[in-house]
Amino acid sequence: MKQNSSKILLTTTIVFVLLFIVTNILSYIFIQHYFDMTKQSIMIFISVLSILELTVSIGLISYISNEYKKDLLGFAPSELKMLFSEYKSLVEQLSEGVISVEKDYTISTINEPFKKMFNLTEKDKGRNVYEVFPHIDFKQIILGQKTTQNKLMEIFDEKILLSTFPLYLDGEVIGATAIIRSRLEVDMLLDQISGYRKISKALREQKHEFQNKLHVILGLIKMKDYETVNNYITENIYTTNLTSDYYSSRIKDDKITALFVGKDLQSKEYDTDIRLSDDSYLSKSHKPINSDDLIIVIGNLIDNSLEAFKSNNIDNRRIKVKIVETDDHIKIAVSDNAGGIDPIVRNRIFKRGVSTKKGDSRGTGLSLVNEIVNLYNGEKEVQSSKHNTYIEITLKKVK
Repeated sequence: MKQNSSKILLTTTIVFVLLFIVTNILSYIFIQHYFDMTKQSIMIFISVLSILELTVSIGLISYISNEYKKDLLGFAPSELKMLFSEYKSLVEQLSEGVISVEKDYTISTINEPFKKMFNLTEKDKGRNVYEVFPHIDFKQIILGQKTTQNKLMEIFDEKILLSTFPLYLDGEVIGATAIIRSRLEVDMLLDQISGYRKISKALREQKHEFQNKLHVILGLIKMKDYETVNNYITENIYTTNLTSDYYSSRIKDDKITALFVGKDLQSKEYDTDIRLSDDSYLSKSHKPINSDDLIIVIGNLIDNSLEAFKSNNIDNRRIKVKIVETDDHIKIAVSDNAGGIDPIVRNRIFKRGVSTKKGDSRGTGLSLVNEIVNLYNGEKEVQSSKHNTYIEITLKKVK
């Protein structure tokens, strides 16, 4: 309505200016033809008439200017341009998909992540949202003025978290916005937190183990059995240093080293031996591949192997890990002798919800691994026999 009134006022002004010019010309011709006035008197009369019309024009233009300022919420055009640029930059920098519609359900905003998620283009802006993306009920959001937060739903077989809210101007609903986030992103964050918790738990266990050893040393000293004390300290220092040095000599990233130390302690609960290959190597800085992403990949692959031993009565349980970094990629290979993967699920183990293990909330770990493989344009390979499983993940440094 405001835009229409502004257009009417603008048109009125243009018409008035034209009438102003035409009136002056006609007035000059009319007076000169019908009135016996000197040329000087005619010019004075025309000047007075021009001043009067100019005063009215200035008043009208001032009124129109104030109406435009109201339409622009008090912002000058340059300020509005800056605000729009900031808004556009912020929306495009979000990792979440964003789509906004006007009150008549025409699309006003689609950011790049949303376009990639649902294969839309810039040409879809201005179209009715129900013709392009009918999966969200914007009518309910606008008419019902309903807001949702992180609602779990499924679009194109992909689980997403949906947040929606109406848009207001002067207390009136003028449209609605929906923000979509992939459920895998949330799971990835939770998995990273889980990885750090496991590292923290392992360090706490190491602390308790160290305290117990100190008590043994204290008891031996009180018993004055100094030879046993000497042997005990030497043996434990050697074992502790050996474990730490075993990983840090090959893995220069402290986060990944800590993960391996934690997994080494965890493997004792499964009576399993984790071995890192002699030719493994990972630098301290391996950009653009993120350490947190490597923790998800390595942690889930090792956890998968440890879990596989639960349901199998196998002697000499072994998990072999190989990490090789080059200028172009990082290759992670994990193999175990836990009995192989069920052929029924072998080709689907990287899909969400597919798991060889029983219980709820299964089938998430390897789907996260698959997401990271896609993030780094990587590759994955699975080999499985009756006794052994080998999974190889390659992450490329050039996305």
